[in-house]
Amino acid sequence: MGNLSFIIELIIAELILLFNYPKKKYFYIKALIAFPLTIVVAYFIPMPSNIIMDPLIGFMRFILLLLITIVMYLFLFDGKSGAVISGCIAGYALQHMTYQILNSILLIDGLRKYSLIIEIVVYAISYTIIFFTLGRFIRKHNYYENYDRKFIIISALIIFICIFIYRFARLSANDDITTICIALYSLTCCSLALAIQYLAYSFINLRVSNKTLETIISQKESQYKVSKQNMDLLNIKCHDLKHQLNRLPKKEVEEISTLIDIYDNPVETGYDVLNVTMNEKIRILHDKGIKINFLGNGKLLNWISDVDIYSLFGNAIDNAIEALDKVDNKEKKVINISLESKGDLIIITIMNYFNGKLNKDNQGIMTSKNFEKGYHGYGLKSMDYIARKYNGRLNIFTNNNIFKVVVTLIH
Repeated sequence: MGNLSFIIELIIAELILLFNYPKKKYFYIKALIAFPLTIVVAYFIPMPSNIIMDPLIGFMRFILLLLITIVMYLFLFDGKSGAVISGCIAGYALQHMTYQILNSILLIDGLRKYSLIIEIVVYAISYTIIFFTLGRFIRKHNYYENYDRKFIIISALIIFICIFIYRFARLSANDDITTICIALYSLTCCSLALAIQYLAYSFINLRVSNKTLETIISQKESQYKVSKQNMDLLNIKCHDLKHQLNRLPKKEVEEISTLIDIYDNPVETGYDVLNVTMNEKIRILHDKGIKINFLGNGKLLNWISDVDIYSLFGNAIDNAIEALDKVDNKEKKVINISLESKGDLIIITIMNYFNGKLNKDNQGIMTSKNFEKGYHGYGLKSMDYIARKYNGRLNIFTNNNIFKVVVTLIH
């Protein structure tokens, strides 16, 4: 009976943490076969004659049962094997923590005779809380893609050492105080292991991501200076070329006139930094048949650093261009940018059409890109980082194939 109750509790605990991982084809049909089969296999694993007096054998038996569930879940889930194993180990910690809470509750006089009912209630409450806390955290951060083997190994070692020591420590648990102390030790170790496996890694990953964003924005500073110099020089050259066109053949005049018209009729925002940012993209927009409309007064942004303006609007336009590349309707190849002030709030809105399916990354930012290693995919993240730098936020809305980014800054 000990094997059965443990294996069922373990399977459920692991499933809570793994449920949002990518599933293999015919998952539910396979699960209907795999779950009963695993329970039957666990039932036939021999129990030591005196498990309390033989902690090493007891420990090895529990590890064997864990390995059986790992094999089962690798059969059911399509995620990376390291992530699946990580979820199973974390599920073992969850089961052990709940078991210790149950044992502590059963020390209360008179409750032992209701042990089965109390066991069901305690496990149900514990697992429900974990599902809506740690389970959601894992789903939000796409842990099946973003995990670190070093943290998994450290976490597993803590859990296994904790349970190994517990198997021996319980031999001397002759009173309630000792039992409670052992339970607190187990709860502390398992909680620490889960925190290292999930929370610490996510925190470090966020710091690395922010450091990358700072590096990108720093690179934008030199890019902005070069772009400004080029735009100033280009405007002078365009103006001078107008007076020399009658000396050239008609065909060349038409080609050059088109280029001059592109650069000699720039987007005017009322603020020099924003003008540079917008007009840097003007040739790309023209070649792709994309129109850009700006409404508002760029001087509302004169309290923000030039580099942040350049990065914020540059990324916004780049994202819009990429989305509009997949839009066939020429009338929908438009980027609308507006800038308004409401009290201390500065509201920037960027709207464009898009085709295809959007996904959310681990920070809730929607994208249609398949990100690769390096700096790809940091456009919207960089915008969000800048918004938060000025006590604001970035919100994304989609409706009827319209992609709308709203950046709110607090002055």
